Amino acid sequence: MTEDQPPRTGHPAVDEVLHSMERIDELPLPDQVAAFEGAHESLRRSLSGAEAEPAAKPE
Repeated sequence: MTEDQPPRTGHPAVDEVLHSMERIDELPLPDQVAAFEGAHESLRRSLSGAEAEPAAKPE
């Protein structure tokens, strides 16, 4: 991973949220709040879905 690339988690929904946060500091403050709220909701939904999936078997 380099400074120019966002971290990759292997979870597309999480990676999308991380990508959306890359330039959060360029937004006006009220828009930052809305972006963080949206990111939080997306991560919460992703975690809820992960809890419903069976755990992967160790190799």
